[in-house]
Amino acid sequence: MKCSHCGREFRGSFCPYCGAPASEQAGTPTPPAPPYPQPTSSYQPPAQPPYPPKNGRRKGWPILLSILIVLFVIGGLVSLFDKAKEGELTSTPAYSRAPATPSEPEDEPSAAPSSRPTAAVGQTVTDETWAISLTGAKVYDRIEDEYLPMEPEEGKQYLILFFDVQNVSAEDDYFNYFNFESYVDGYSSQISLLLGEVDGYDALTGNVAAGKRRKGYLAWEVDPGWLELEVAYKENSWTGEKTAAFVVTPDQLTE
Repeated sequence: MKCSHCGREFRGSFCPYCGAPASEQAGTPTPPAPPYPQPTSSYQPPAQPPYPPKNGRRKGWPILLSILIVLFVIGGLVSLFDKAKEGELTSTPAYSRAPATPSEPEDEPSAAPSSRPTAAVGQTVTDETWAISLTGAKVYDRIEDEYLPMEPEEGKQYLILFFDVQNVSAEDDYFNYFNFESYVDGYSSQISLLLGEVDGYDALTGNVAAGKRRKGYLAWEVDPGWLELEVAYKENSWTGEKTAAFVVTPDQLTE
């Protein structure tokens, strides 16, 4: 029999295709039912994991490149060192030098003569400001003074130099004994500061008007066996050059 619903042939009480009972097959046939949909598969292929980021691989390249550069530099240095050693081993053999010929000794430069004038007792040295005359030199074991006798350190004696100074400049100036630099037998020696007069002379320091003169003395404590006293005057005690020097020996002492 043909099903009035789906139009298919079947046998039995029900249509196996659409389920319509056989009792309804005598009526007006109904349009066939749409084909039974085939079940779709629920299987889906597993999703592939996302590709890992490429940044991590790129980060490793600078480190690898740095290591390769360092290895390259070290290899170059080792190669240079080996070549240097080979060069030393293949250098000129011993005893291959030409015999040395004695050369004539070079003439030693002669010392330039000093432009600083020197003087002795009884002489005068002049610069732009002062004309300094050394008029006498004496030694004293003790200096008698009306108020305060002066004695040197035990085992010493006083060596006194007497000066006559003239201001030859056009302006008043101050003559300062601190501008003197002295040496006894080649050793630096300080001027001794005495409080009183010596043979009527005051210490050589003070104002001197332009064209005028001043007398005074300077004192040192020396050993009885001294041989030479060198006294140099500088226009400026800090920066000035020595402009005059007096050299006194025991044979120049005056009575």
